[in-house]
Amino acid sequence: MASDQEQQIDGNSASGQALPDGRPFPFRLVLPLGQLLLCIALILIVCGPRFFMAFGSQPVSATPAVSAREPDLRPDQDSARHAQRIDLAFHFLCDLNLPGSVVQAPMAAFTKNHPGRIPRSLEIITRSAFGWSVLAMPFWWIAGRGLEALIATRRKLVAPRIHWSEASISYVFLFGGATLASACLSTIASGRGQDGFLMLASCELLWASLGGITVLARKRQREAVRSSAASVT
Repeated sequence: MASDQEQQIDGNSASGQALPDGRPFPFRLVLPLGQLLLCIALILIVCGPRFFMAFGSQPVSATPAVSAREPDLRPDQDSARHAQRIDLAFHFLCDLNLPGSVVQAPMAAFTKNHPGRIPRSLEIITRSAFGWSVLAMPFWWIAGRGLEALIATRRKLVAPRIHWSEASISYVFLFGGATLASACLSTIASGRGQDGFLMLASCELLWASLGGITVLARKRQREAVRSSAASVT
């Protein structure tokens, strides 16, 4: 029944959120892959391809921010402007992929305290800035599913169905992101904010919004199911 509903095309709601053949826009693919390509592009621009090759030739610091400042990763060691671009790019990547950086932190500590437990070929994931983007991909995928589900509710469709696990993670994004963003903004308002606080607060609000969209989609899906069950009875 659900598969038949997904194939229905509502001409009033297809514009803007659906492809010409009626299929929903694939946010679940565009969001994770888009941010991954953005991460790769920024790293290549500010560090060059040597950033990716460095992990197979020498030890890497367990702290992503420190590894981003290794001398061999900077084409111009004497340029303060280039160092500022590196700081800005990697702070942006860390803030944009905040869930991934949170997941990576214990992984980096584990590989530092237990060398050899994880292959060195995976250090680019466990101990580098690129890992933030990779580890955040499942969370971007959940956010994309939430967007698709919320748009589908406008056409009275329950697809893709938001599971309780996705809703639970989204609740954490919603309340955690809103709380952290409020703390950052209050710190900025008091004049005690450091450089990058505004960008951090913006990314936290982004994740709070993405979490809120998925939570709202889950709520509307449950209401649609209850309404359909009530009409049948």
